[in-house]
Amino acid sequence: KHFNPDYLVNCAAITSLNNCENNPNKSLRINSDLVLNLNELCKEFSCKLIQISTDHFYTNDGKKKESDKIKIVNVYSKSKFLGELNALTGENNNLVIRTNFVGFNKKKPKLGFSAWLFKSLESKKKLFLFDDYYHSPIYVADLVKIIFMLIEKNASGIFNVASRDVISKLEFCKKIFRKLKISPDFSLKSVKTLEVKRANNNGLDISKVEKFLSIKMPNTSNTVECIVNDYMKIKKII
Repeated sequence: KHFNPDYLVNCAAITSLNNCENNPNKSLRINSDLVLNLNELCKEFSCKLIQISTDHFYTNDGKKKESDKIKIVNVYSKSKFLGELNALTGENNNLVIRTNFVGFNKKKPKLGFSAWLFKSLESKKKLFLFDDYYHSPIYVADLVKIIFMLIEKNASGIFNVASRDVISKLEFCKKIFRKLKISPDFSLKSVKTLEVKRANNNGLDISKVEKFLSIKMPNTSNTVECIVNDYMKIKKII
């Protein structure tokens, strides 16, 4: 009410799969019910809602388009899909972003996948990397740029915003190792061994956003270069 915004970008979510499984009601409140409440507020203030969703909806091979059938495999994916539905209900022309982003949290640089990986490399811990989990990770600053471009063009509905190529978690980390010119100790691990079942083939087709914005999305090599450069700037903190 104080700011009377034109746009509201919802980044709030419980993203830990284990946390969602152990606290399903809380997960649904934050990842789904909150979105419905925000949508109602956006209607009241004539404000557009941009919902940051997930890529955690797929288990079979291939790049996934926004129109492809999804598969709910756990509480997290259920809560995020319901969040999408709650964002798109009504006539606000709201925007849902399906994505998988990496980068450092500048305010809390010890949190997240990037911080864990580089801290593990610094301490020379043995790494366990998934060779059967596929995704299209995009650098977080690139994600933000694309979101602003979509806002400027008044985009609505669901858009995949991700890297152009699909890569396993193992190969993504190997790209980082090559960029750093290191050979750390690691072993392979399967997502099938994890406690919570998860979607494992989450490569996103980005042809819709490329056509809509008349741009070419970055690839995973661009993403790796960006997070390595970030790490070199903030490694004393983490």
